[in-house]
Amino acid sequence: MRFTVLAFLIIFSVSCKASKSVPPNIKSSFTVSKKSVKNISPDYSKNHEPKITVEFFSDVKCKACQKMHKVITELEDFLTQHGIKLNLIYRPVVTKEDSVNAAFIAAEALNRGQIDEFLKMAYPNNPDKIDDLNPELIGARIGISEINKTPSISEYIKANQSILKEKGNNTAPLLVIKNYDHKNHDIYLTGCQKLSCVIKILKQHGIIKIEN
Repeated sequence: MRFTVLAFLIIFSVSCKASKSVPPNIKSSFTVSKKSVKNISPDYSKNHEPKITVEFFSDVKCKACQKMHKVITELEDFLTQHGIKLNLIYRPVVTKEDSVNAAFIAAEALNRGQIDEFLKMAYPNNPDKIDDLNPELIGARIGISEINKTPSISEYIKANQSILKEKGNNTAPLLVIKNYDHKNHDIYLTGCQKLSCVIKILKQHGIIKIEN
């Protein structure tokens, strides 16, 4: 499915470039206003609550992705305070050779409905400790003892890589704000490493509106 997209590609030097060897493939530290926020996106949850859907293309062994996960957690807190649900869809990608297994373990955690549990352990509070991260050990702690490289999971990760290459300049993390208007347009963001940056984009496109 092809959409006409409005692309915001803000590439920072800390972003993680996907490896060429890969197959083609909280509490907020940001002071926010307590003013009411009205969601004017047409997307709603089953309970008719305002909802924003965000896809997060990430590699748990990418330092910039680790930082972006913290921003997403802060965004979820911000939206919850104002009655808006964040529907987060995690999409594992590979940015370097030693993160291939991590992507497959994350995909298996998704299959099992354990992705939140996996990410809480995979994303430490200190991204500088990312080199000590052991995805295999984390997987074992939640019952994933083997790396599942079945064709279906392999194709899923390749599809994620293809989107990252086309819409994110092969750079992780990539955030995709889904169907933000009545024409089902998406917004693609890379390098938006602060909560204020994400909120600014949401406001610019009328997805949220802060009212006096």
